[in-house]
Amino acid sequence: MLNLYLSNLHSLISEYELKKFPQFVGTYGSEATLDDLVWYHIDSKTGRKIRLLCTIFNGQKIRNDSKLSSELALAKPYDHLLKIFIIESLAIGSSAAHLQSKIISARTILSVVKNSLDDVTIEGWNSSKDSGFFWQFCKRHNLLGGHESPIYCNDDRDRTGDEINERRRNLLPSQPVIEALGQIFINTFRDVDDEGKVIPDGSIDISDALTCTFAALSLASPNRTGAEIPVIHKQKLKSYSETYEKPVYYLEWKGSKGYKNYKNHILEALSSNVSQAINFFYSYCEPYRVIARFYENPNQKCKDLLCNFSVNKELLSNDDLNNIPSLFFLAFVLGFYNHNATVLVIKNINRSKLVREKGGKLNSTHFSDKLIRELNAEDFFYTPGFHKSKVWSILFGVIVSPDTVKELEDFITVKELQDYWIGYYKSQLSTSFPYAYSAGENYEFYSELLFCLPRCVLNRSSLGGVKYSKSFLALDSPRNISYHVSSRLNKSNVKRSARFSIFQENGYGEVMYIRPHQLRHFANTLADLSNIPVEINTAWSGRKDVSQTFEYIHTTKHEESERLSSVLDFSNDKDSDIRIITSKDLDEITNLPASVTSTGVCIQELNVSPCEYLNDFVSQCFMCSSSCHIAGDQKAIDLFEKDFVYQKARLDQVRNDSRVKVSKAMQDWLVLHHRNTEVLQSLILLMKEYPVGSIIRFSQSISEFKVTDLSTKKVETIRFSLPGSNSEMESLQSIETSHVDLGIENSDLNNLLSNFGLSEE
Repeated sequence: MLNLYLSNLHSLISEYELKKFPQFVGTYGSEATLDDLVWYHIDSKTGRKIRLLCTIFNGQKIRNDSKLSSELALAKPYDHLLKIFIIESLAIGSSAAHLQSKIISARTILSVVKNSLDDVTIEGWNSSKDSGFFWQFCKRHNLLGGHESPIYCNDDRDRTGDEINERRRNLLPSQPVIEALGQIFINTFRDVDDEGKVIPDGSIDISDALTCTFAALSLASPNRTGAEIPVIHKQKLKSYSETYEKPVYYLEWKGSKGYKNYKNHILEALSSNVSQAINFFYSYCEPYRVIARFYENPNQKCKDLLCNFSVNKELLSNDDLNNIPSLFFLAFVLGFYNHNATVLVIKNINRSKLVREKGGKLNSTHFSDKLIRELNAEDFFYTPGFHKSKVWSILFGVIVSPDTVKELEDFITVKELQDYWIGYYKSQLSTSFPYAYSAGENYEFYSELLFCLPRCVLNRSSLGGVKYSKSFLALDSPRNISYHVSSRLNKSNVKRSARFSIFQENGYGEVMYIRPHQLRHFANTLADLSNIPVEINTAWSGRKDVSQTFEYIHTTKHEESERLSSVLDFSNDKDSDIRIITSKDLDEITNLPASVTSTGVCIQELNVSPCEYLNDFVSQCFMCSSSCHIAGDQKAIDLFEKDFVYQKARLDQVRNDSRVKVSKAMQDWLVLHHRNTEVLQSLILLMKEYPVGSIIRFSQSISEFKVTDLSTKKVETIRFSLPGSNSEMESLQSIETSHVDLGIENSDLNNLLSNFGLSEE
C-alpha cells in the first residue's frame, strides 16, 4: 500500500539531490553532499564557519572529524532529510546558537526513526525544547499526519507563595559572595599599578585577573557578561564632565539582542578598579593582538604589525622593522621565546633527501642548531624528528606525537610550516577568523579585542581540546573565554577543568559560587533601590523594553513599603488632603513610578506604558493590580460608597429584567458583577477600619487584599470571600434558560415585515 508521507519524503529528497550547496563544505573542506556526517556553513558576509554535526544524537560531543564513522550515521533517507532541514532553517534566518539547538532537536527525533516518522512517539516530540521547528518543517512538506504540534513542558517551578522568595534567592547573589569577589580582586591585582603594569618582582594569575575583571565590569554596569564583555574593543576607561561637575566614566560598548552599540556608564565607585583591570589587559594582550594582525596579513612589515607596541631595542634593528618577518621571528620579538632559544634545522637538504630516498635515517650529523631569531624562510625542518628534537614544542609550545605530523612532508621550510600553521588555525581552531564571536552573535576583530588571549595562559592543564589548541600562538575565541570565566565563578567541576573555582582557590571553600547572569540581576536591583528611574536602568542595561527590566528587579515587600512610606508623608493636619502628592513632588522625593488618582495612587509606569485598564464601575481604578488605596482617604471612601449604591441599583435593574431568564450573557454578568460589587464593599470596610495611611491593594487573580502598615512595614494578607447570605447568587447560577412571552404582538414590526413578504414567525 502506497504511503503518501513516504512518497512526499522521497520526492523532496530527490529534488535536493540534484542541487549543489556552495554555502556548505564537508570534512576537510571537501564539497558538501547529503551523505556527509558533518557540514560546515560559511557565512558569505563575514566568512564565519559554523560546524553542524549531522549524526545520531547520543549525548556525546564529537569535536574531531576524524572520529566520525558510518556507525554514527542516521538511518536513510532521514540523514538527507536533516540536511534539507538545515538548509531551510538557514534560509529563514537564525543565530548560530539557536540553529545548533534546532539541529540537535531534529537529530534527537531522527535518531529513533527506523522506518518512518511515525516511529516517533508523542513523548518523543514533546521531550525536546525546539522540536516544534522540525515538526513545522515536516508539516510544511506534508511528511506527517495529525494536527497537534509538540508541547514542550519543563516547568517544575514551585507555585506556592514561597516561590517568589525562592526565585529571588536563586537570581540574586548573596552579599558575602559580592564581598568575597571584592577581596579576591584586591589580592589578584595587588602587584599591578594604576597604569596596568606589573611591579618589579610582582606576579599575577591571568585566569584570576580575567575572572575578577569580568565580575567587576558586571557589577559596574548591568550588562550581559557572556555576550558583551568578551568582545569589548581595545580601549581604556574614558570620562566626561561638564564645567566643574563630577566626571562620568564610560566604555565604548557593543550592544546585543538588537540593542545598538553605545557608551556604557561605569559606576564611579568601581571606576578605579575597572580602570586598573582594563589598563592591565590593554597592555598584557597587545602581543597577542600583534599575532592576530599577522594572521590577517602575513605580508606586512614588522613596524606595521607592532604599531605602537614597544619592544626591546636589542632584539630588533631598524632593518628588521622594515622587513617582513616570519611568524617565529615575530614571536621571538614579542617575547614568546628565550633570547638564546634554538631549534634543529637541516644542514644540507639535498644530502638529507638522498638518505631518505634510500630508506635511511637521519642522524645528528645532518642537523645543526640555529637561533630562532636567525631563522630564514628557506631553512628546512625534518618533520619525523619533531617529536624527539622538540622543534614543534619549542616553536608552538605544545607537545606533538609522531602521528600528528604525518600529514606533513618529511622536509618542510620555515615558510611552509608557517603557512601550514596559519591555515590550520583558521580552518580548525578559529573558523570565523578574523571575526571573534562571543556567546551571542556579537563579534569583534581578534586584533581589536581587549581580551585577546590564548587558552594556555588561562588553563593549560585543561582536559581534551582540539589538536594544538593549547599553543601560545592559538588565540582563543571570546566564546571560550566566556565559558572559562563562567566555570571559574560557578561550582567547581574538576572533570571538565583542571582549575577549581576562584572562590575555592582563594580560600573561601566550595560553598561560595555565583552564576555570571546573577550579577546582572544584582546590578539592576541595586540600581532600582538607589532610586534610578526604570527608563534609565533599562537603557543602561542595553534593553529596548522597560517591562523586561522589571524581571531583573527583586525588591522585597519590606523594601517597597519603605519606599512608599517615604513618598506618602501623611500629615496630622486634618485640613490637609491625604492624597495631595503631586507628580512634581514624586519626582523630587523619589523616582518611583507613582501617580495620584481619584481613589489613591497608581504605581504603573504611565509615562512608558499608558493605562489600558477598564472595568464596569464608576471608579475606574478599582480592582486594578497597579492601584493602591489609602486607609482613611475620606474622599475616596465617599466616591466608593456612591459607586457601591449605584452598582447595587444596576444589579437590581438587571435582576428584574424579564430577559435575564433567557440571556446567558446577562446571567454571567449578574454573577460576576455581584461578586465584584461585594469586593468593593469589602474595600470600603478595610479603608475605614485600618490605621490611616495604610496601603491597600487587591489581587484579582488570587482574590486577596494586601494591607501594608507604613508605621511597622508589615504586610497583612486578607482573603476575600462572598458573604454567607448568597442564596440569591446560587439561585441566579442555577437558572435554566426557558421560553417566555416577551410581550404583546408588535404590530409595527409585522407591518414592516409584510412589505417584504415576511412575517415575525
